[in-house]
Amino acid sequence: MGCINYIDGATFGRNYSGWSLRLLRSNMLTIDSKGKAPKGEIIQIGTERYAIQFKWLYSSTGSSVEHLVIIAENSFDVVLDIVSRGEKWISSDKMEYGWNSTLQFQQTNEGSEYYDLIVTYYGNVKGMPYLEFYTFSDGKYTLAYKKSL
Repeated sequence: MGCINYIDGATFGRNYSGWSLRLLRSNMLTIDSKGKAPKGEIIQIGTERYAIQFKWLYSSTGSSVEHLVIIAENSFDVVLDIVSRGEKWISSDKMEYGWNSTLQFQQTNEGSEYYDLIVTYYGNVKGMPYLEFYTFSDGKYTLAYKKSL
């Protein structure tokens, strides 16, 4: 196992005497990424709702997978955790298979606080392409259905 990174999160608010800590979450995510924490990206997941998206690659003996995790800004809870890309190499210049994915957030229901999510998987793997449709409920994205394309 490589070096492990622990991701912490904090939010601060301004008050009459300066800044105060509103929320602190330690070890909300553990990443085994060979000693380097991945760069986070702020994404919009709803009307006035944002999240932090982390992606990191893990490789081992001719294969690699990319993990994608989304953490909600209001609670620092992991709301989505998927494997978003994979590859297997026969040799340094010949790939046995590979696949990738795209994420698309969309407002399906007017007045919904969070957007729905469509994850489309594609590549040269049996059963692809297909999509997964997620809805936000109980503080996380939940798979509603999977559809072949």
